[in-house]
Amino acid sequence: PRHVVIGGHSAGAHLAALVALDPRYRHDAGATADRLAGVALLSGVYDLRTPNFTDDALFGSTLQRRTELSPVLYVNEAEPPVFAVCASQDGPGACRNRDRLAAAISDAHARVRSYDAVGRTHISEIVNMADRPDDPLRAALATFIIDPNH
Repeated sequence: PRHVVIGGHSAGAHLAALVALDPRYRHDAGATADRLAGVALLSGVYDLRTPNFTDDALFGSTLQRRTELSPVLYVNEAEPPVFAVCASQDGPGACRNRDRLAAAISDAHARVRSYDAVGRTHISEIVNMADRPDDPLRAALATFIIDPNH
């Protein structure tokens, strides 16, 4: 189990962050934080409490519900290492959201590595990794998966 890295992109990153950081989801799965080697998060939303967040159909219309579904609030020092990616062309709040999560992880004295996918959009960060063997994000992600503590 200590060799398992979970991750995702966009909504998948949000879900992976919830599973990795929120003890309720780990408990429901019969797992603990020490069962994961790492968490790779690409362009997810980790704090749903922002005033302009409007995806009520997915996350509910109340601040209480969006707070419950905000992985950034569940960070603690026992978390596995996190690789957090932000596509620079993914809208003005995307990198700020990632940075809030990275700051919470650092403040909890857990390990986080932030990666800025410069010039990438929400889609091109994934497409470039899939289509280009020499893609720098692909290499950084592979390095993290091989050794999340590096």
